[in-house]
Amino acid sequence: MIRRLLFCLSLLFAYPALSCGGGGFPPFTPVPGVLLLPTVANVVVGQTEQFTATVQNDTSGLAWSVDGGDAFGTVDSTGLYTAPATIPTGGVATVRVRLVDNTSIQDTSEVNILAGP
Repeated sequence: MIRRLLFCLSLLFAYPALSCGGGGFPPFTPVPGVLLLPTVANVVVGQTEQFTATVQNDTSGLAWSVDGGDAFGTVDSTGLYTAPATIPTGGVATVRVRLVDNTSIQDTSEVNILAGP
């Protein structure tokens, strides 16, 4: 009898915690991101390659750059990369795209700069 009474009391106290509302998991908040394609490109000196960035879960604009400056090529606001006129030291450039509102969200692609025919 006491066991049954204790069981009923435990249900009485547990029911509000198990019912709808008030508890549960916090709402899901999607994480912003950016994906840059192609991930690797081979570009002859002086030629171009079009890169495409896809923004996920954000409405921010994009900021494009080439690591190391103009010696490694340039990229415009549409993602069009132009290789330099000569192969830089190492022969590899990095194209980078960032979200304007959160520059820690970024992606990179590698560009192998090749000699012309």
